[in-house]
Amino acid sequence: MTRFLYKYCPGAAEVLLHDCDTTGGSSGGPIIGLVGGEPHIMALNNAEITDAATNRGIINLAVKIDFLDRLFAKN
Repeated sequence: MTRFLYKYCPGAAEVLLHDCDTTGGSSGGPIIGLVGGEPHIMALNNAEITDAATNRGIINLAVKIDFLDRLFAKN
């Protein structure tokens, strides 16, 4: 079962850390969470932090949708 970690990177509130299963080419894929029992896109997957010694994934990063909403509202 995949867990969803709704955590923020210190100093970077627009980033969400998660451990949802991903693979190469997953960038831009939605991170979906339930809000009031309804599915919502919470963030878009964009990176993985790996252990340099083993090349194994440690944690994934995603850009929060509310940050993207604010960013695009300015344009």
